[in-house]
Amino acid sequence: MAAARLRKAFRYPDNLGDGEHEREELDEEEQELVIEHLRAQNDKRDAEYTVNDSPQKLSL
Repeated sequence: MAAARLRKAFRYPDNLGDGEHEREELDEEEQELVIEHLRAQNDKRDAEYTVNDSPQKLSL
């Protein structure tokens, strides 16, 4: 199996000297946290735009 590589965060060329992000890479735990956060955001947005096809009964 190939050796694992750290992913480097994308930065625009004109933002190289801003000092805001000193590290470029994310470790495995940070990657998982980012992925989980993005999944949660995606699930929330999907739920907002999902159409419920089943008719709901109104109780009077």
